[in-house]
Amino acid sequence: MAEEKSLLEYVRRQAELTQQDDKKQQALQEAHAHAHNHPNKKKVVNRLARIEGHVRSIKTMVDNDRDCSEVLIQIAAVR
Repeated sequence: MAEEKSLLEYVRRQAELTQQDDKKQQALQEAHAHAHNHPNKKKVVNRLARIEGHVRSIKTMVDNDRDCSEVLIQIAAVR
């Protein structure tokens, strides 16, 4: 139970950090209004979409009270 609680605390903390990063990124975008064309942009966007889906499935696993070892394996896979 303590391990589950610490995992949930870890996931919640990561979500808080992500929200903080989103706010910082938004502020940077507002200050940095011009666009960049990067040759690998499509690959990067596709990779981020894959990561986003993986993280969303981990969130579902936590919501469904899946075994901690399974959740930790998936977190390691995202890293």
